[in-house]
Amino acid sequence: MSGGISQFGKARNIKLIRGDLKNPKIFKINLATIKGVKEANLILQANDIIYVEPSLRLSQSIWGELTPIVGILTNIVFIWSFLTLK
Repeated sequence: MSGGISQFGKARNIKLIRGDLKNPKIFKINLATIKGVKEANLILQANDIIYVEPSLRLSQSIWGELTPIVGILTNIVFIWSFLTLK
């Protein structure tokens, strides 16, 4: 239903949590390799929880924050250089 692992998830560190809250069984799954896919031959059951560890996208978040600032500074420098050409 979820459509698979997104680009922000780590395929090598997936946990399948099964059982009650007091004594859960945790299966670690690595879907990043063919061997891991073969070893992860599990059938999902009702109330199973699948946890995919998110990957850290620090460079994307920093660039997303800096892009508007760089755009404003570029526009200011352009206008200033245009006005001082006289």
